[in-house]
Amino acid sequence: MGNIIDYVKEEMRKADEKPFSEVDSLVLCQFSYLLFDGIVPGFEQECGKTTVKDLYKAEFFSTIFPDNGSRKENQQLLLAMAASPRFRDMALCHYVNETDAAAEKQFAAITITVDEDTKYVAFRGTDSTLVGWKEDFNMSFKSHIASQISAKEYLNMIAELYPNKKIRVGGHSKGGNIAVYSAIFATPQIRDRIINVYNNDGPGFCEDILETQEYQEMINKVHTYIPQSSIIGRLMNHKEKYTIIESTQKGIMQHDLYSWQILGKEFITLPNVTNESEFIDKTIKEWLENVEPAKREQVINVIFEILNSTDAQTTKELRKNLFSNIKVILEKYKNIPKDDAIGILSSVGGFEFTCIVGVILGAAANNALVIIDGFNTSACALVAKTLVPQAMDYVMASHLSAEKAAKSSLENLGLEAYVDLGLCLGEASGGSIQMGMLDLAVHMYLAVTGGKA
Repeated sequence: MGNIIDYVKEEMRKADEKPFSEVDSLVLCQFSYLLFDGIVPGFEQECGKTTVKDLYKAEFFSTIFPDNGSRKENQQLLLAMAASPRFRDMALCHYVNETDAAAEKQFAAITITVDEDTKYVAFRGTDSTLVGWKEDFNMSFKSHIASQISAKEYLNMIAELYPNKKIRVGGHSKGGNIAVYSAIFATPQIRDRIINVYNNDGPGFCEDILETQEYQEMINKVHTYIPQSSIIGRLMNHKEKYTIIESTQKGIMQHDLYSWQILGKEFITLPNVTNESEFIDKTIKEWLENVEPAKREQVINVIFEILNSTDAQTTKELRKNLFSNIKVILEKYKNIPKDDAIGILSSVGGFEFTCIVGVILGAAANNALVIIDGFNTSACALVAKTLVPQAMDYVMASHLSAEKAAKSSLENLGLEAYVDLGLCLGEASGGSIQMGMLDLAVHMYLAVTGGKA
Protein backbone atom coordinates (compact mmCIF):
# COMPACT_ATOMS: atom_id res chain seq x y z
CA MET A 1 0.00 0.00 0.00
CA GLY A 2 1.05 3.60 -0.50
CA ASN A 3 -0.14 7.08 -1.43
CA ILE A 4 0.05 9.32 -4.51
CA ILE A 5 3.79 9.90 -3.99
CA ASP A 6 4.40 6.15 -4.13
CA TYR A 7 2.17 5.88 -7.19
CA VAL A 8 4.10 8.56 -9.10
CA LYS A 9 7.43 6.91 -8.20
CA GLU A 10 6.27 3.49 -9.39
CA GLU A 11 4.18 4.30 -12.50
CA MET A 12 6.67 4.58 -15.39
CA ARG A 13 4.30 4.35 -18.33
CA LYS A 14 3.53 7.49 -20.32
CA ALA A 15 0.02 8.74 -20.95
CA ASP A 16 -0.10 7.13 -24.40
CA GLU A 17 0.88 3.77 -22.87
CA LYS A 18 -1.58 3.69 -19.96
CA PRO A 19 -5.01 5.37 -19.93
CA PHE A 20 -5.58 8.29 -17.61
CA SER A 21 -7.03 7.20 -14.25
CA GLU A 22 -8.70 8.63 -11.16
CA VAL A 23 -5.37 8.28 -9.33
CA ASP A 24 -3.69 10.45 -11.99
CA SER A 25 -6.43 13.01 -11.42
CA LEU A 26 -5.76 12.97 -7.67
CA VAL A 27 -2.06 13.63 -8.32
CA LEU A 28 -2.86 16.65 -10.50
CA CYS A 29 -5.39 18.01 -7.99
CA GLN A 30 -2.79 17.94 -5.21
CA PHE A 31 -0.22 19.39 -7.63
CA SER A 32 -2.54 22.37 -8.22
CA TYR A 33 -1.94 23.56 -4.64
CA LEU A 34 1.62 24.60 -5.56
CA LEU A 35 2.13 28.33 -6.05
CA PHE A 36 2.97 28.90 -9.72
CA ASP A 37 2.94 32.71 -9.62
CA GLY A 38 5.65 34.16 -11.88
CA ILE A 39 6.53 30.67 -13.15
CA VAL A 40 3.57 29.35 -15.17
CA PRO A 41 2.11 31.85 -17.67
CA GLY A 42 -1.47 33.10 -17.40
CA PHE A 43 -3.89 34.08 -20.15
CA GLU A 44 -2.20 37.43 -20.73
CA GLN A 45 1.14 35.78 -21.51
CA GLU A 46 2.13 33.63 -24.41
CA CYS A 47 2.19 30.01 -23.36
CA GLY A 48 5.66 28.62 -23.58
CA LYS A 49 7.10 25.20 -22.91
CA THR A 50 6.89 25.16 -19.11
CA THR A 51 6.66 21.54 -17.99
CA VAL A 52 6.45 19.75 -14.67
CA LYS A 53 10.18 18.96 -14.68
CA ASP A 54 11.01 22.66 -15.18
CA LEU A 55 9.53 23.43 -11.76
CA TYR A 56 12.10 21.39 -9.87
CA LYS A 57 14.66 24.16 -9.64
CA ALA A 58 16.30 25.46 -6.48
CA GLU A 59 15.32 29.06 -7.21
CA PHE A 60 11.64 28.13 -7.02
CA PHE A 61 11.76 26.29 -3.70
CA SER A 62 11.32 29.40 -1.54
CA THR A 63 8.04 30.38 -3.22
CA ILE A 64 6.41 27.43 -4.95
CA PHE A 65 5.51 25.37 -1.87
CA PRO A 66 2.65 26.64 0.32
CA ASP A 67 3.61 27.19 3.94
CA ASN A 68 1.30 24.56 5.39
CA GLY A 69 1.44 21.15 7.01
CA SER A 70 1.99 19.38 3.68
CA ARG A 71 5.13 21.27 2.61
CA LYS A 72 7.42 18.21 2.94
CA GLU A 73 4.96 15.96 1.08
CA ASN A 74 4.50 18.57 -1.67
CA GLN A 75 8.27 18.65 -2.17
CA GLN A 76 8.40 14.87 -2.42
CA LEU A 77 5.50 14.86 -4.88
CA LEU A 78 7.11 17.43 -7.17
CA LEU A 79 10.41 15.54 -7.12
CA ALA A 80 8.63 12.32 -8.04
CA MET A 81 6.63 14.02 -10.83
CA ALA A 82 9.73 15.75 -12.25
CA ALA A 83 11.49 12.38 -12.46
CA SER A 84 8.49 10.41 -13.76
CA PRO A 85 8.20 9.55 -17.48
CA ARG A 86 4.43 9.83 -17.02
CA PHE A 87 4.30 13.34 -15.55
CA ARG A 88 7.56 15.19 -16.19
CA ASP A 89 6.78 16.38 -19.72
CA MET A 90 3.22 17.51 -19.05
CA ALA A 91 2.98 21.15 -20.17
CA LEU A 92 1.54 23.78 -17.82
CA CYS A 93 -0.29 26.93 -18.83
CA HIS A 94 -3.02 29.50 -18.10
CA TYR A 95 -2.38 29.75 -14.38
CA VAL A 96 -4.79 32.02 -12.52
CA ASN A 97 -4.56 32.89 -8.83
CA GLU A 98 -7.04 35.49 -7.54
CA THR A 99 -7.96 36.62 -4.05
CA ASP A 100 -10.57 39.37 -3.82
CA ALA A 101 -11.77 40.30 -0.33
CA ALA A 102 -14.52 42.59 -1.63
CA ALA A 103 -15.95 39.85 -3.85
CA GLU A 104 -15.29 37.22 -1.16
CA LYS A 105 -13.40 35.14 -3.70
CA GLN A 106 -10.33 32.90 -3.50
CA PHE A 107 -9.82 31.19 -6.85
CA ALA A 108 -6.93 29.39 -8.54
CA ALA A 109 -6.72 27.16 -11.60
CA ILE A 110 -4.14 25.68 -13.95
CA THR A 111 -4.37 23.82 -17.26
CA ILE A 112 -2.20 20.74 -17.79
CA THR A 113 -1.58 19.01 -21.11
CA VAL A 114 -2.06 15.32 -20.34
CA ASP A 115 -1.49 14.09 -23.89
CA GLU A 116 -1.79 15.35 -27.46
CA ASP A 117 -5.57 15.11 -27.36
CA THR A 118 -6.49 16.07 -23.79
CA LYS A 119 -6.27 19.04 -21.42
CA TYR A 120 -6.76 18.69 -17.69
CA VAL A 121 -8.23 21.70 -15.86
CA ALA A 122 -7.34 21.58 -12.14
CA PHE A 123 -9.07 23.86 -9.65
CA ARG A 124 -7.34 24.54 -6.34
CA GLY A 125 -9.18 24.08 -3.07
CA THR A 126 -9.28 26.51 -0.17
CA ASP A 127 -5.99 28.07 0.87
CA SER A 128 -5.11 29.58 4.26
CA THR A 129 -6.72 32.99 3.61
CA LEU A 130 -9.72 34.06 5.68
CA VAL A 131 -11.32 35.15 2.38
CA GLY A 132 -11.09 31.57 1.15
CA TRP A 133 -12.72 30.21 4.29
CA LYS A 134 -15.45 32.85 4.14
CA GLU A 135 -16.26 31.81 0.60
CA ASP A 136 -16.54 28.19 1.71
CA PHE A 137 -19.09 29.13 4.36
CA ASN A 138 -21.02 31.15 1.78
CA MET A 139 -21.96 27.83 0.13
CA SER A 140 -24.36 27.17 3.01
CA PHE A 141 -26.69 29.96 1.91
CA LYS A 142 -25.67 30.82 -1.69
CA SER A 143 -26.35 28.71 -4.77
CA HIS A 144 -23.63 30.52 -6.73
CA ILE A 145 -20.41 31.72 -5.12
CA ALA A 146 -17.74 33.87 -6.76
CA SER A 147 -15.24 31.05 -7.39
CA GLN A 148 -17.88 28.89 -9.04
CA ILE A 149 -18.63 31.64 -11.54
CA SER A 150 -14.90 32.21 -12.17
CA ALA A 151 -14.43 28.46 -12.69
CA LYS A 152 -17.18 28.38 -15.31
CA GLU A 153 -15.61 31.33 -17.13
CA TYR A 154 -12.15 29.74 -16.92
CA LEU A 155 -13.36 26.44 -18.39
CA ASN A 156 -15.16 28.25 -21.22
CA MET A 157 -11.95 30.16 -22.08
CA ILE A 158 -9.85 26.97 -22.12
CA ALA A 159 -12.39 25.25 -24.35
CA GLU A 160 -12.36 28.18 -26.78
CA LEU A 161 -8.56 28.28 -26.88
CA TYR A 162 -8.34 24.55 -27.64
CA PRO A 163 -11.44 23.77 -29.73
CA ASN A 164 -10.22 20.36 -30.88
CA LYS A 165 -9.17 18.99 -27.49
CA LYS A 166 -10.99 16.76 -25.06
CA ILE A 167 -11.18 18.07 -21.49
CA ARG A 168 -10.96 16.55 -18.04
CA VAL A 169 -11.84 18.68 -15.01
CA GLY A 170 -11.02 18.09 -11.36
CA GLY A 171 -10.26 19.49 -7.94
CA HIS A 172 -10.03 18.79 -4.24
CA SER A 173 -12.31 20.20 -1.53
CA LYS A 174 -13.75 23.50 -2.79
CA GLY A 175 -11.80 22.81 -5.99
CA GLY A 176 -13.87 19.67 -6.49
CA ASN A 177 -17.09 21.60 -6.00
CA ILE A 178 -16.22 24.32 -8.50
CA ALA A 179 -14.96 21.71 -10.97
CA VAL A 180 -18.42 20.13 -10.96
CA TYR A 181 -20.07 23.56 -11.16
CA SER A 182 -17.93 24.66 -14.13
CA ALA A 183 -18.84 21.51 -16.05
CA ILE A 184 -22.53 21.78 -15.22
CA PHE A 185 -22.86 25.33 -16.49
CA ALA A 186 -20.51 25.15 -19.45
CA THR A 187 -22.11 25.45 -22.86
CA PRO A 188 -23.67 22.24 -24.30
CA GLN A 189 -20.88 22.03 -26.87
CA ILE A 190 -18.22 22.14 -24.15
CA ARG A 191 -20.08 19.64 -21.96
CA ASP A 192 -19.95 17.19 -24.87
CA ARG A 193 -16.14 17.50 -24.94
CA ILE A 194 -15.74 16.83 -21.21
CA ILE A 195 -14.61 13.25 -20.61
CA ASN A 196 -14.87 13.15 -16.81
CA VAL A 197 -15.22 15.46 -13.80
CA TYR A 198 -13.32 14.46 -10.64
CA ASN A 199 -14.59 15.71 -7.28
CA ASN A 200 -12.21 14.71 -4.49
CA ASP A 201 -13.95 15.20 -1.13
CA GLY A 202 -15.60 18.40 -2.28
CA PRO A 203 -18.92 19.62 -0.85
CA GLY A 204 -22.17 19.42 -2.75
CA PHE A 205 -24.68 22.10 -3.69
CA CYS A 206 -27.90 23.74 -2.68
CA GLU A 207 -30.91 21.73 -3.81
CA ASP A 208 -31.83 24.15 -6.62
CA ILE A 209 -28.55 23.35 -8.43
CA LEU A 210 -29.26 19.62 -8.31
CA GLU A 211 -32.67 20.18 -9.84
CA THR A 212 -31.30 21.88 -12.97
CA GLN A 213 -31.35 20.11 -16.31
CA GLU A 214 -27.65 20.87 -16.73
CA TYR A 215 -26.78 18.91 -13.58
CA GLN A 216 -28.90 15.95 -14.67
CA GLU A 217 -27.15 15.90 -18.04
CA MET A 218 -23.67 15.92 -16.46
CA ILE A 219 -24.22 13.61 -13.49
CA ASN A 220 -22.95 10.46 -15.25
CA LYS A 221 -19.62 12.17 -15.96
CA VAL A 222 -19.12 13.29 -12.35
CA HIS A 223 -16.94 10.99 -10.23
CA THR A 224 -16.88 11.80 -6.53
CA TYR A 225 -14.35 10.31 -4.12
CA ILE A 226 -14.48 10.60 -0.33
CA PRO A 227 -12.53 9.02 2.57
CA GLN A 228 -14.32 6.68 4.97
CA SER A 229 -14.86 9.34 7.65
CA SER A 230 -15.57 12.17 5.23
CA ILE A 231 -16.99 15.39 6.63
CA ILE A 232 -16.20 18.04 3.98
CA GLY A 233 -17.18 15.86 1.04
CA ARG A 234 -20.62 15.10 2.47
CA LEU A 235 -21.59 18.69 3.18
CA MET A 236 -24.58 20.08 1.30
CA ASN A 237 -26.32 17.85 -1.26
CA HIS A 238 -25.09 15.29 -3.78
CA LYS A 239 -26.99 13.08 -6.20
CA GLU A 240 -24.03 11.50 -7.93
CA LYS A 241 -22.66 8.21 -6.59
CA TYR A 242 -19.40 8.35 -4.65
CA THR A 243 -16.47 6.00 -4.18
CA ILE A 244 -15.15 5.55 -0.64
CA ILE A 245 -11.34 5.57 -0.31
CA GLU A 246 -9.39 4.19 2.62
CA SER A 247 -7.43 6.83 4.54
CA THR A 248 -4.67 6.37 7.10
CA GLN A 249 -5.75 9.47 9.03
CA LYS A 250 -8.66 9.97 11.44
CA GLY A 251 -11.66 12.31 11.37
CA ILE A 252 -11.31 15.61 9.56
CA MET A 253 -7.63 14.84 8.81
CA GLN A 254 -8.78 12.30 6.22
CA HIS A 255 -9.40 15.32 4.00
CA ASP A 256 -5.61 15.24 3.37
CA LEU A 257 -5.08 13.63 -0.05
CA TYR A 258 -1.70 12.24 1.01
CA SER A 259 -3.54 9.95 3.42
CA TRP A 260 -5.62 8.27 0.68
CA GLN A 261 -4.41 4.73 0.09
CA ILE A 262 -3.42 3.17 -3.21
CA LEU A 263 -2.55 -0.44 -3.95
CA GLY A 264 -0.58 -0.84 -7.14
CA LYS A 265 -2.23 1.57 -9.56
CA GLU A 266 -5.70 1.82 -8.01
CA PHE A 267 -7.45 3.24 -4.94
CA ILE A 268 -8.14 0.98 -2.00
CA THR A 269 -11.90 1.27 -1.68
CA LEU A 270 -14.31 0.52 1.15
CA PRO A 271 -18.00 -0.44 1.04
CA ASN A 272 -19.29 2.12 3.52
CA VAL A 273 -18.45 5.31 5.37
CA THR A 274 -17.98 5.17 9.14
CA ASN A 275 -20.76 5.64 11.67
CA GLU A 276 -19.08 8.90 12.72
CA SER A 277 -19.35 10.26 9.17
CA GLU A 278 -23.02 9.26 8.99
CA PHE A 279 -23.79 10.91 12.34
CA ILE A 280 -22.01 14.19 11.55
CA ASP A 281 -23.60 14.32 8.10
CA LYS A 282 -27.09 13.75 9.54
CA THR A 283 -26.58 16.33 12.30
CA ILE A 284 -25.31 19.04 9.94
CA LYS A 285 -28.07 18.44 7.40
CA GLU A 286 -30.77 18.56 10.10
CA TRP A 287 -29.35 21.85 11.37
CA LEU A 288 -29.26 23.33 7.85
CA GLU A 289 -32.84 22.23 7.23
CA ASN A 290 -34.01 23.99 10.39
CA VAL A 291 -32.13 27.26 9.86
CA GLU A 292 -33.23 29.59 7.10
CA PRO A 293 -30.55 30.71 4.59
CA ALA A 294 -30.89 34.31 5.77
CA LYS A 295 -30.08 33.22 9.34
CA ARG A 296 -27.09 31.18 8.14
CA GLU A 297 -25.82 34.23 6.29
CA GLN A 298 -26.25 36.41 9.36
CA VAL A 299 -24.34 33.98 11.57
CA ILE A 300 -21.48 33.51 9.10
CA ASN A 301 -21.16 37.26 8.52
CA VAL A 302 -20.94 37.81 12.29
CA ILE A 303 -18.20 35.19 12.61
CA PHE A 304 -16.04 36.68 9.87
CA GLU A 305 -16.72 40.24 10.93
CA ILE A 306 -15.20 39.26 14.25
CA LEU A 307 -12.23 37.50 12.62
CA ASN A 308 -11.61 40.40 10.21
CA SER A 309 -11.52 42.82 13.14
CA THR A 310 -8.14 41.27 14.07
CA ASP A 311 -6.62 42.51 10.75
CA ALA A 312 -5.30 38.98 10.12
CA GLN A 313 -5.37 37.93 6.45
CA THR A 314 -4.60 34.23 6.92
CA THR A 315 -5.14 31.55 9.52
CA LYS A 316 -1.38 31.58 10.14
CA GLU A 317 -1.46 35.30 11.00
CA LEU A 318 -4.45 34.67 13.24
CA ARG A 319 -2.49 32.02 15.17
CA LYS A 320 0.75 34.03 15.19
CA ASN A 321 -0.77 36.87 17.21
CA LEU A 322 -3.14 34.60 19.08
CA PHE A 323 -3.37 36.40 22.42
CA SER A 324 -3.83 39.88 20.98
CA ASN A 325 -6.35 38.54 18.47
CA ILE A 326 -8.33 36.79 21.21
CA LYS A 327 -8.63 40.12 23.03
CA VAL A 328 -9.98 41.77 19.89
CA ILE A 329 -12.39 38.88 19.28
CA LEU A 330 -13.75 38.99 22.81
CA GLU A 331 -14.31 42.74 22.57
CA LYS A 332 -16.22 42.19 19.35
CA TYR A 333 -18.18 39.34 20.94
CA LYS A 334 -19.73 41.79 23.42
CA ASN A 335 -21.84 43.18 20.58
CA ILE A 336 -23.41 39.84 19.65
CA PRO A 337 -27.07 39.59 20.74
CA LYS A 338 -27.40 37.20 23.66
CA ASP A 339 -30.13 35.25 21.88
CA ASP A 340 -27.86 34.62 18.87
CA ALA A 341 -26.79 31.15 19.98
CA ILE A 342 -24.95 30.28 16.77
CA GLY A 343 -23.08 33.59 16.77
CA ILE A 344 -21.95 33.03 20.35
CA LEU A 345 -20.99 29.42 19.68
CA SER A 346 -19.03 30.40 16.59
CA SER A 347 -17.23 33.24 18.37
CA VAL A 348 -16.12 31.69 21.64
CA GLY A 349 -16.87 27.98 21.21
CA GLY A 350 -14.76 25.35 19.52
CA PHE A 351 -15.25 22.30 17.34
CA GLU A 352 -15.87 20.07 20.36
CA PHE A 353 -18.52 22.47 21.76
CA THR A 354 -20.25 22.54 18.39
CA CYS A 355 -20.27 18.73 18.30
CA ILE A 356 -21.80 18.54 21.79
CA VAL A 357 -24.56 20.97 20.79
CA GLY A 358 -25.19 18.79 17.74
CA VAL A 359 -25.34 15.66 19.89
CA ILE A 360 -27.91 17.25 22.23
CA LEU A 361 -30.11 18.39 19.35
CA GLY A 362 -29.67 15.13 17.43
CA ALA A 363 -30.52 13.05 20.48
CA ALA A 364 -33.66 15.09 21.14
CA ALA A 365 -34.72 14.71 17.51
CA ASN A 366 -34.47 10.95 17.99
CA ASN A 367 -36.18 10.90 21.43
CA ALA A 368 -32.93 9.94 23.17
CA LEU A 369 -31.70 11.07 26.58
CA VAL A 370 -28.49 13.07 27.05
CA ILE A 371 -26.75 13.40 30.43
CA ILE A 372 -24.70 16.57 30.78
CA ASP A 373 -21.64 16.51 32.99
CA GLY A 374 -20.16 19.67 34.45
CA PHE A 375 -19.95 23.26 33.35
CA ASN A 376 -18.73 22.81 29.76
CA THR A 377 -21.60 20.60 28.72
CA SER A 378 -24.02 22.89 30.57
CA ALA A 379 -22.80 25.77 28.39
CA CYS A 380 -23.45 23.65 25.30
CA ALA A 381 -26.91 22.79 26.60
CA LEU A 382 -27.66 26.51 26.96
CA VAL A 383 -26.85 26.98 23.27
CA ALA A 384 -29.04 24.01 22.36
CA LYS A 385 -31.89 25.39 24.50
CA THR A 386 -31.68 28.78 22.76
CA LEU A 387 -31.88 27.05 19.36
CA VAL A 388 -34.55 24.45 20.25
CA PRO A 389 -36.08 24.92 23.73
CA GLN A 390 -37.94 21.59 23.44
CA ALA A 391 -34.60 19.77 23.40
CA MET A 392 -34.38 20.25 27.19
CA ASP A 393 -37.08 17.61 27.60
CA TYR A 394 -34.35 15.10 26.72
CA VAL A 395 -31.52 16.51 28.87
CA MET A 396 -30.63 15.41 32.41
CA ALA A 397 -28.05 17.01 34.67
CA SER A 398 -25.70 14.74 36.59
CA HIS A 399 -23.71 16.56 39.29
CA LEU A 400 -23.23 20.13 40.45
CA SER A 401 -19.82 21.20 39.23
CA ALA A 402 -17.60 23.26 41.54
CA GLU A 403 -17.26 25.84 38.75
CA LYS A 404 -18.67 29.16 39.95
CA ALA A 405 -21.17 29.50 37.09
CA ALA A 406 -22.37 25.90 37.21
CA LYS A 407 -25.35 26.52 39.51
CA SER A 408 -26.68 29.47 37.52
CA SER A 409 -26.24 27.47 34.27
CA LEU A 410 -28.44 24.66 35.58
CA GLU A 411 -31.00 27.15 36.85
CA ASN A 412 -31.19 28.74 33.39
CA LEU A 413 -31.61 25.29 31.90
CA GLY A 414 -34.40 24.46 34.34
CA LEU A 415 -32.44 21.43 35.55
CA GLU A 416 -31.36 20.21 38.97
CA ALA A 417 -28.19 18.28 39.75
CA TYR A 418 -28.72 14.89 41.38
CA VAL A 419 -25.45 14.89 43.34
CA ASP A 420 -23.00 17.51 44.62
CA LEU A 421 -19.51 16.01 44.71
CA GLY A 422 -17.47 19.22 44.67
CA LEU A 423 -15.81 18.13 41.41
CA CYS A 424 -14.58 20.16 38.45
CA LEU A 425 -12.12 17.69 36.98
CA GLY A 426 -13.52 17.34 33.49
CA GLU A 427 -13.29 13.56 33.16
CA ALA A 428 -17.07 12.93 33.24
CA SER A 429 -17.12 11.52 36.80
CA GLY A 430 -20.56 12.97 37.48
CA GLY A 431 -22.01 11.56 34.27
CA SER A 432 -20.57 8.12 35.01
CA ILE A 433 -22.09 8.17 38.50
CA GLN A 434 -25.44 9.26 37.09
CA MET A 435 -25.39 6.42 34.55
CA GLY A 436 -24.84 4.00 37.43
CA MET A 437 -27.77 5.51 39.31
CA LEU A 438 -30.01 5.24 36.26
CA ASP A 439 -28.95 1.67 35.62
CA LEU A 440 -29.79 0.77 39.23
CA ALA A 441 -33.15 2.55 39.00
CA VAL A 442 -34.05 0.67 35.81
CA HIS A 443 -33.14 -2.69 37.36
CA MET A 444 -35.22 -1.90 40.47
CA TYR A 445 -38.18 -0.85 38.30
CA LEU A 446 -38.02 -4.04 36.25
CA ALA A 447 -37.71 -6.16 39.41
CA VAL A 448 -40.73 -4.55 41.06
CA THR A 449 -43.02 -4.22 38.03
CA GLY A 450 -41.79 -7.01 35.83
CA GLY A 451 -41.34 -4.45 33.09
CA LYS A 452 -44.97 -3.35 33.11
CA ALA A 453 -45.88 0.34 33.24
